[in-house]
Amino acid sequence: MTLSPRHAGKESTVPAQVDLLQAEWIPAPAATPPPDWAILGPPSTLAGQLSAAYPQVPLLALGPALSEAPTARRTTRWPPVILVVPHSATPRDDASQTAARTVPALVQAALAEKGAPRLVFLTQDAVTARSADVVTEPGQGVLRELVLAAQAEHPGRFSLIDIDRETASLPAVSAALGTPLPQQAIRSGTILTLRAGAVRLLPDVTGPPLLSPPGGQPWRLTLVGKGTLDNLALEPSPDVERLLVGDQVRIAVQAAGVNFRDVLDTFGLYPGDPGPLGAEGAGIVLETGPQARRLAPGDRVMGLLTGAFGPIAVSEEPLLVTVPQGWSAERAAAVPVAFATAWYALHDLAALRAGERVLIHCATGGVGSAAVEIAHYLGAEVFATAGPSKHPVLRERDIADDHLASSRSTDFEQQFLATTCGRGLDVVLNALAHEATDAALRLVRPGGRFIEMGKTDLRDPGQVADDHLGVDYQAFELKDAGPRRIGEILSELRRLLTTGALRPPAVHTFDVRDAVHAFHHMSRARHTGKIVLRIPPPPEHRGSALLTGPVSDTAPLALHLATRYGTDDIWLVGPNHSGGSTAEQLRTRLDALHTRLHMIDADANDSEALRRAVGGIPASSPLTTVVHTAAGAALTAAATLDRLTRDLPLGAFLILAPTSPDIPRRSPHDLLGHHARLEEVVAHRRASGRAATLLVLPPDSPPAPDLLPALYDAAQRADRPMLLLTDRAAHDPRAHHGVR
Repeated sequence: MTLSPRHAGKESTVPAQVDLLQAEWIPAPAATPPPDWAILGPPSTLAGQLSAAYPQVPLLALGPALSEAPTARRTTRWPPVILVVPHSATPRDDASQTAARTVPALVQAALAEKGAPRLVFLTQDAVTARSADVVTEPGQGVLRELVLAAQAEHPGRFSLIDIDRETASLPAVSAALGTPLPQQAIRSGTILTLRAGAVRLLPDVTGPPLLSPPGGQPWRLTLVGKGTLDNLALEPSPDVERLLVGDQVRIAVQAAGVNFRDVLDTFGLYPGDPGPLGAEGAGIVLETGPQARRLAPGDRVMGLLTGAFGPIAVSEEPLLVTVPQGWSAERAAAVPVAFATAWYALHDLAALRAGERVLIHCATGGVGSAAVEIAHYLGAEVFATAGPSKHPVLRERDIADDHLASSRSTDFEQQFLATTCGRGLDVVLNALAHEATDAALRLVRPGGRFIEMGKTDLRDPGQVADDHLGVDYQAFELKDAGPRRIGEILSELRRLLTTGALRPPAVHTFDVRDAVHAFHHMSRARHTGKIVLRIPPPPEHRGSALLTGPVSDTAPLALHLATRYGTDDIWLVGPNHSGGSTAEQLRTRLDALHTRLHMIDADANDSEALRRAVGGIPASSPLTTVVHTAAGAALTAAATLDRLTRDLPLGAFLILAPTSPDIPRRSPHDLLGHHARLEEVVAHRRASGRAATLLVLPPDSPPAPDLLPALYDAAQRADRPMLLLTDRAAHDPRAHHGVR
């Protein structure tokens, strides 16, 4: 991505371009499992689960700390590939200390003899390989950094695999071991590999051309016409600021689910008035109406919203529940409509019972995948249709081949009649139309239930009962349940999802500024699970900005924040900030812009100094921006700043981290993952909806101070957890001034 900053209000003093890459996880090439491998780890950990999944593979259990590894190497024949599973559910410090002790010992043991095995270290939920991932096991960053350091010195000898908690992922481990890729992740049985890819530039919401309305008004994604995706636009929505009445709740939306209704409405195909785009989401309560009793400002909530595709939306208290602990906003936004619709259809309307046979059409979409989960939970025998390319996803959901058919023809009728020996099905959850609906109706046993979700081919219930021996035909919408019942359903679903009785859907996330691509993706039915739009927070740069690092490095960024964003107060924390010509020149220029400069002479590694700095920022000019540039204290200062600002509504939290010069640079991919502990800080912040970006700098290539403003703007507009500055951008002076 090449970025040329645009300016709003006062002109920026630094026109610049920067070249950035992002870390992205893509499907790994197919590989053949190694014929001979072993599992090394305590049976009480994930190693025990793997041993049960691969009973033919030896389990070398060397104790919880694996400290006996070097001795064991001399007395035990190791096969060519060893899967090391040191993961445990210990507190953060214990996990870090265990990794610091055991990884070097294992590396030394593996290198002790010629022809020693390749070691593959397994972590669990340690990386965000997909947008809805949540890093649930902190402390594994130390392990990842140590393994990558060994990998840099001995390419091909050590590698990393991160696995989720899906049962479908365990069988994929052996295939992942078949390739020496440096870093892999397994998600829902799919093997992914990490690479440095191009950053896709998002529109700027702070400067022209404006996608959000001028003057800082609330906005939402809406339609300025119908028929094509070109009619999607961000338009003012002043109604979201109206006075709340009754049990209404105003929410700062962080993510919102996309439903097929939104796509139909965009193309003018939805019958009747569907209301504003965006019917569900997740965010933070801003304000409650006079009759709201259960929720309070600051609560993280998910549920049904009106006009959810914008930074502010209004709902009713019964339609909202709190977000489960540890869930990201994207995961929470994917649940309400799909799961509530499926529960209402199968539990309330169909009264599906254990042992009954149910057919779920389009079973890999949002509602369909939720219905599969719910039907299994209720004890039903599940039949499903979907596009043939998506059948592997349904097999992973425990649907047998003779219960699985294509949604693109009516062949499912004869196939499922054969599977049921002509007895047919008790319940059909329908999302098809015309001939496919006729075929599905013929599958329902006499007196069975046919639950219609579609809108384009509605039938008369009486006629259906006459034509199909008393089949109970019910067309419905979720709103038919009413607010109180919907609230009860959401509460029950939250409980089942939190306890693991139901699994949340796969999530595919787009920025709301990229909604055209998201809607196109859904209209082509290219996804499984749920599509979610991430809502960027309103740019909040007025107030105070805290920058760490030498004044000579941070001065250009301080001026940029004042000129472009109108920041009121700049707080500089770094050595020798009390004086010097650079500091005085900066103060003079900021005074002319009516921006106050506060200088604190302290090391950014001094946690107490940072605490005093943050604590000294007055409520009249609240902290809205944090940029940490002090190279020598990246981890300590970042962790301290995260802790001190965790409850503050920051608009930006940017960490600049140089890479060690000891890391070989065969390609940009080699620089990924070496700041795993900083990635943990960023992942935890973003999972709870807080701003955070890690910007990795090339080894021996500190960016020129004049480049910092462009880097800051790039981080804001790219909206990625981690970005990588290329060597060329850091070295080539033309890259700082827009010259190619």
